[in-house]
Amino acid sequence: MKKTRRNYWLGVGVTWVAFALILGVFTWLAVFPQRERIAEVERSALAGREQFETLSLASSDGWREERESELSELRERVNDFVAEFSDSSHFSFVVSEMARSSQVESLSSKPVVRAVGGVSEEASGGLGEQRLRLSFRCDFEEFVELLNRLERHRPVVFVDQFIVESDERGVGKLEAEMELAVIVKRAGEQQDAG
Repeated sequence: MKKTRRNYWLGVGVTWVAFALILGVFTWLAVFPQRERIAEVERSALAGREQFETLSLASSDGWREERESELSELRERVNDFVAEFSDSSHFSFVVSEMARSSQVESLSSKPVVRAVGGVSEEASGGLGEQRLRLSFRCDFEEFVELLNRLERHRPVVFVDQFIVESDERGVGKLEAEMELAVIVKRAGEQQDAG
């Protein structure tokens, strides 16, 4: 009788373990993929809801004015980085004035010609760059002041490369050479875009 009872409970235990394994496999094969599908449908529904809300907002009166305001702000921000072609002719003068106000010595500047007129056209429709090579002598503070002025200038002046060496005479001065660049947009292209 004990053996029969023991076999009975052993059979019940094996049945429960088998049932739990079958339930686990079923859950793994059937339920988890459905959860992923449900999450995908929820994401799709959310994207559709957001698109509907955007379109609803677009039909409101203030939405167009807000977008135009944002667009004009973005155009102003672009002006921080891009100079008009007519302004680029003054690039050398402006940089020379910044250098003189920083009290550097033996200043010389010359345009770096990479294409006709010093402006290389990019494929982005009228954007190009104008480059200038600047050579001068100064002490460290004057050099840092000039770099600071260049950094704060609008439109942005990019310091493409610079070389700083100690003066051969050993008087505490530095000899520096910089290649500067500014992004330019020709005036005709500027009017077409606006």
